[in-house]
Amino acid sequence: MPYTIAVAGKGGTGKTTLCGILIDWLIKTGRKPVLAVDADANSNLNEVLGVEAPVSLGDIREEIAHAEATGAVPSGMSKQDYMEFRFNAALDEEDDFDMLVMGRTQGKGCYCFVNGLLQTQLQKFSGSYQYVVVDNEAGWGISAGACCPRWMCCCWCPTAAAGASRPWGGSPSWRRSWASSRSI
Repeated sequence: MPYTIAVAGKGGTGKTTLCGILIDWLIKTGRKPVLAVDADANSNLNEVLGVEAPVSLGDIREEIAHAEATGAVPSGMSKQDYMEFRFNAALDEEDDFDMLVMGRTQGKGCYCFVNGLLQTQLQKFSGSYQYVVVDNEAGWGISAGACCPRWMCCCWCPTAAAGASRPWGGSPSWRRSWASSRSI
């Protein structure tokens, strides 16, 4: 059963960078295998990790919808078999980690279907990994939590500039809030 670290917080606070640092540290300290999950519609965790962007679940969803509409599902395969085949292909295997990318939404602000796809794939794949690191979209929603029994949410919150009012209190220029909804 993997440990899942889901990083959430305001936009532009360094969540993706923090995920990259965590993944690099896990690999360098021998805590492998690692599954890197980009659960942000603005996918760029691959850039931080120095790899090409793999095909996203959102792109595959669009491909399947197009194939169904045009009758391009390969002969001899049911739509369900074709979907399973394509979604398995979304898992990108790198030298030191594997990567899964959620990708684009169905429309402005609509994450429901693609979040469901991501959670289904996480349930299927996560048992093969010691650690799963999830880079979430801006905001406080956690894409990984519903399907991972051992997970920790790392909320990364910037405070105001020195001398300004600090909504979270304290003096550090960055304050990290660590919360655990289930014991690790």
